[in-house]
Amino acid sequence: MKKGFEKSYPYLHLFVTYQGWLVIGPDEHYESWVRIIDEGGMHTELDEDSLDKSLDEAEEWAKDFMSRNYEKEVKAMLKKT
Repeated sequence: MKKGFEKSYPYLHLFVTYQGWLVIGPDEHYESWVRIIDEGGMHTELDEDSLDKSLDEAEEWAKDFMSRNYEKEVKAMLKKT
């Protein structure tokens, strides 16, 4: 049974598992809520009105990215749900 982050953000979970990582919260270089990154650099930076909205936008981005680039893994994930 899926719990927590994986249940709420399944495509972001897949992205982190197979492709890259998330940075959440501002740091000394960025003020954004969420940054989606891999070895090639930053894919997107989200700074919506709240962390929740930024994570929701990140999930939509990850859904599109993972569906295009990891079709087999997405199909396997959808079979489990």
